[in-house]
Amino acid sequence: MSVSSVVHSVIKHYPNVTLIDCGVGRESLLMTGQCIHSYDWTKPIENGRQLETAEMPWIVFIIVNRNGKDFSGSGVVLNNNWIITSGHLLLCRYNPCKVSNIRIYTGNQDINHLTDYHTIDDYFIPNEFRKGYQMSYDLALIRLSKPLNLMSNTEYKTINGICLPKEDIINTNDELALIAGYGAINDTTKLKGRPHMGWLKIMKPVFDSNDSNGTMITAERTPGGSMTCKGDSGGPLLQYINGRAVLIGVTKGGIMSNYCPKISFQTYYIRLSKHIEWIKQIVCQ
Repeated sequence: MSVSSVVHSVIKHYPNVTLIDCGVGRESLLMTGQCIHSYDWTKPIENGRQLETAEMPWIVFIIVNRNGKDFSGSGVVLNNNWIITSGHLLLCRYNPCKVSNIRIYTGNQDINHLTDYHTIDDYFIPNEFRKGYQMSYDLALIRLSKPLNLMSNTEYKTINGICLPKEDIINTNDELALIAGYGAINDTTKLKGRPHMGWLKIMKPVFDSNDSNGTMITAERTPGGSMTCKGDSGGPLLQYINGRAVLIGVTKGGIMSNYCPKISFQTYYIRLSKHIEWIKQIVCQ
């Protein structure tokens, strides 16, 4: 099946949730929904490349302690006060279990030279995932203890929020999208350095149990293509519209061999357009 050269995303502003200048990064003007800006796919996400400073200023690195052990993942800035990520990063399903010392690193920091981090005030996971473990609700919203400083002394913002899509919108064809995160860069190697990005193909929904009736976005790794790996959970699946990034999905993960999926294995992303109402309720409460 051919891949559509046009993206389905439509950006919508949600007061008190998204920023007026959301989705603008250093390379934004090179990215549009009609013309996919190509990169060398052979570079270390798997078969992706390292992000430039401020290229995707909404990506964050998250470290959380569960029962005395640190776990890490990726996340996305919505606005000055809120981060969105995957629910399983913050969920303890074993008793007794304690989640503590959650640290948020902004500004596309080098994972080997982490500096200042942000602490949190609270976090929220949908009841459908917290209690019922429904995979299509694998989301979490983190409220920071102090607002992020979105001002910049440089030409580009080093921290910015991403845009959100119009509620309930879905792709009706196979399309290209971007992934990014702090995960492994191949089947045996953890990330060293800044977060990586790459292109992949998202599949037309089939509306069955495979994609939770269209509430999850499915992507299949093909030879030469990029794919999210262990540690990318909570990171963005995005498309660009007129130079602005819109978050169409949050990385959930898939079947892994060591760090990354095998060829032809599928990975899954929580379709954000199906969770806009929940996001608004939590952020605006």
